[in-house]
Amino acid sequence: MTQMEVKDFHEKLRAKVNSLHDMYKQDETKKFVRALIMGRAGWGKTALCSTSPKPILFHSFDTDGTETGRVKKLINEGKIQADTRFETDNRSGDFRKNPNIFNLWEKEYLELKDLGAFDYYKTYVIDSITYMADALMHTIMYKDKRKESPEIQHYQMQQLTLVNIIQDLSSLPCHVLVTGHIDKFENSISGGNWVKLLLNGQLSEKIPPLFMENYMIDVKQASTGLTRRVRIHGDGLWNAKSRIGDNAVLDQFEPCDLTSIFKKAGKDWEDGTTIL
Repeated sequence: MTQMEVKDFHEKLRAKVNSLHDMYKQDETKKFVRALIMGRAGWGKTALCSTSPKPILFHSFDTDGTETGRVKKLINEGKIQADTRFETDNRSGDFRKNPNIFNLWEKEYLELKDLGAFDYYKTYVIDSITYMADALMHTIMYKDKRKESPEIQHYQMQQLTLVNIIQDLSSLPCHVLVTGHIDKFENSISGGNWVKLLLNGQLSEKIPPLFMENYMIDVKQASTGLTRRVRIHGDGLWNAKSRIGDNAVLDQFEPCDLTSIFKKAGKDWEDGTTIL
């Protein structure tokens, strides 16, 4: 290379590096959190989501999930809007009685995106991915009326669709919280147990890494009753993890207040303006 060519190369490289640096800093989605909130039924997943910056939009697949006192109070105050139409499958006891619930959610979600509604909401919640996955499977099975039970191609379609959904949620200009039920599984290699997301097959392993945060509700019995806290980091049994909370920014356990957690980690934590 001639001296002129070397100088030209360095100028182009500097311009490229500066462009990438500015692009990262200007990416508005970096100030928001994408979290998977896991726990057993009744442990307070929905209530925890209601502590996120407001206004909040709930899309509920979980029967009566928004009926808790704290959530209902915030709904009445106009700080939470809850669309519970997607709970119908779960209430029926037979998803095939209403196989179009997933399609209804997908249509609503895309309409909200086109409208720019996620620029208004500070937090978007899907409650829960466990029942959402069930609704999706029954939509898939309804289209293939020849089959009475899911086969490999149905599970593959379910997996591909859910992965695409989670990836699309990452582009939203707001916090995204997705709840999920958990179960205890036996480790066939070590013989021990661990707790993970309750989903079919490989989905339980593929979905959590798509989120920057995997939080688990930790419930303990105390003399005053049940106490709850958020497990931020895992310990081999509980598969929690945090990217925003590494380097001791967040403790292994934090109080059940997502707004405080986001503030502590340097993420967007302030409420927006409600129009109700």
